[in-house]
Amino acid sequence: MTVGALVRLLVRSDRWFTHDWLDRGAKRSVPFITPFGVDDLVLERLADGARAVGAPSVLVCRLNGDDEGLPQMLEVDANLTPRAIRPGNRILLTTPELDGALLVTDEGYSLIAGTPEFLAAAVPWGVDRARNRFGSEAGRLREVFPGLPGVAARLEATRPVIASPGDVDPCSVLAGQIRLMEAFASGEVAAPDFARRWLAARRARPREELLGEDFERLLLEVFYLLDDYVIDPELRESGDPTDDDLLKGVQGILQRLRLLGER
Repeated sequence: MTVGALVRLLVRSDRWFTHDWLDRGAKRSVPFITPFGVDDLVLERLADGARAVGAPSVLVCRLNGDDEGLPQMLEVDANLTPRAIRPGNRILLTTPELDGALLVTDEGYSLIAGTPEFLAAAVPWGVDRARNRFGSEAGRLREVFPGLPGVAARLEATRPVIASPGDVDPCSVLAGQIRLMEAFASGEVAAPDFARRWLAARRARPREELLGEDFERLLLEVFYLLDDYVIDPELRESGDPTDDDLLKGVQGILQRLRLLGER
């Protein structure tokens, strides 16, 4: 298939994937910020997706190149690098069987799309989480790339964002984690018991839960505190966090969690 035929099959004139291609195989699109065009990070996402669907190589098409020529082929584990693809920022890369693709634009963003199997490897943190992250970054970069908020609006997360503890389902595992933090902060739960139960709840939380950036960052701070904390006091060394250190840390995080609901 020529470059022109491949581009027409996958890409619309407005730098978006075609509905026909997306509809085959229940494909979804995920936006990424790429202010300098194709880069190592977005190529790594494509490579992981390609490996998941058994594609050892990808086809490269320049959108403003020779329509009648044949696509360039790059090996996923050998020469899939920005240097091998440049120059040019308007580029389409796709697996040979068209299970997944990367569309690089010159407007500060790229789109990765593919089948569920492809995206599970290319975007392991989830489509909605990636879309939500893009929306936050798009707002910060709108003066440089004014089209980014429009891209974010077209690809919004399909599940609601949990922005603060007030948005949490009271029957969820996450609600149990917060209640456990409050019980620890008030002295109802001992530090070792809190550490074991909170980490167990973290592992049990559904992967598809979509938290706001600030909420997620505060919960990560609790995890980092526990990562440094040695549960068995007999195994602690000089300088390791004490039960009191953990308590003060969790109390401070709880204060900031409460502030999220007041914004």
